[in-house]
Amino acid sequence: MTKCGDKAGQFLHERVVQLSVFVGSSADKYRAVEAARGISGVKSVVNDIKSK
Repeated sequence: MTKCGDKAGQFLHERVVQLSVFVGSSADKYRAVEAARGISGVKSVVNDIKSK
């Protein structure tokens, strides 16, 4: 498993990105997931993001 981000909990394994972080709003959560999905080679995104 490779850590992709230094602040957010973002991990990549077998082309699956796991997002695990607290964000300020559901809009931020949506943007983070869409950004991860837009990365070349990403097969799927596991969304463990929590809104504060």
